[in-house]
Amino acid sequence: MLDRVRIGELSDRQRTRPDRAEIESQLGWLEAYQQALNVWTSLCEVAQASCTVVRRYGYTSATVVHLRAALGTGAEYVTQGTIDEITTLVERQCNRITGQYDRLLVSSEAIESLIGKAKRLLGTSENNNSLADQILSLAANFALGHEVNSLLTPCG
Repeated sequence: MLDRVRIGELSDRQRTRPDRAEIESQLGWLEAYQQALNVWTSLCEVAQASCTVVRRYGYTSATVVHLRAALGTGAEYVTQGTIDEITTLVERQCNRITGQYDRLLVSSEAIESLIGKAKRLLGTSENNNSLADQILSLAANFALGHEVNSLLTPCG
């Protein structure tokens, strides 16, 4: 806002607000923090892009490739370090995937979305969680059954 006021790039609505002198007196002190604000903005963008990629792909063999493409190298030294740390963490998680699963979901958003769609399709009221309870209990039973079966399967 301060930069737009200084160069005169304001919308008609913004021109009806306080004049340049008033904006300068109220926001001028922020100029001393411009570098820190730029770094903070970059870090927020890295965090947001990381969440978007990992939510979309989950933990798979391809996630790190997509993550590196989305994040790039980072303009600031701090941002570069953060990108490296996030990429390393995600890579470790992806490398833990073994066995029959080639993808692990990172967020419950997908199942929550499916439950919401099913409720709308079935006309279930918002306060009635029976559908969600049934779906979650099926998933829990499957997971428990899978754990029991894996314990009963002989090693070797």
